[in-house]
Amino acid sequence: MTDHPAQELAPAEDFDDFFARTLPRLLAVARMACRDWHDAEDLVQETYLTAFRSWHRVREYGNPEGWLHTVLRRLIWARSKKRAREHELRAALPVPHDSTPEETALAGVVLEALDKLPPRQRAAIVLQCRYGMRQEEIAAELGVRRSTVAVSVRNARRTLEKLLDLAPGRAAGSEDALVSSAAWAGAPRDALTAALLATGSWLSDAVTDSSTAAQRVRAAVAGAAMRAAR
Repeated sequence: MTDHPAQELAPAEDFDDFFARTLPRLLAVARMACRDWHDAEDLVQETYLTAFRSWHRVREYGNPEGWLHTVLRRLIWARSKKRAREHELRAALPVPHDSTPEETALAGVVLEALDKLPPRQRAAIVLQCRYGMRQEEIAAELGVRRSTVAVSVRNARRTLEKLLDLAPGRAAGSEDALVSSAAWAGAPRDALTAALLATGSWLSDAVTDSSTAAQRVRAAVAGAAMRAAR
């Protein structure tokens, strides 16, 4: 199973350092799986609060960031089953400082296409493409039938390929601009996966370059922790 670039946590790293290091990747995945930043931040806040409450154990794991992403994946799937709002008020996307207008426009196109998917399809395709997990692995981790994941991924892929004008199974090495900047998780196998990974990379850079989202999430985690300690 491909999770993300391995980055083992140094024994001396505290929660704030861990938070700052991992937030861009985590929030990027959440935003791809949700329709707006507000929902994405809610999921990420819950994920970090879970880590904060057991930080004395989590920090000793061989790959605590991998554990963090596992928590997030389960929250994304739970949300996809419980919520199906189709008309959220969406906050404006932050933009990476070094992105070109073309990269920003293409990321917007991919996110708009994702927005047209039902919540479960969106969650399934993002989890599969972002983490490189097989359908049976996703199903086992989320506690659902493999057929549920398979149908969601298949339908999502068909819709996205049509909306993005990508031929089914098209090789990622084509000249299509949607594919050319893919960066996450090694070489993707097809154009749709490449487009989604490129958008995730763009979002991660946007979070890194804008402190606003990080400040909101960290403040929410701190507030929840204080309330729980009373």
